[in-house]
Amino acid sequence: MKFVKSRGKRTLEKVGNVN
Repeated sequence: MKFVKSRGKRTLEKVGNVN
């Protein structure tokens, strides 16, 4: 999930959906 912080909030939303 660390790489998500580097990408941005948009990635966090996509990862959250998968999680």
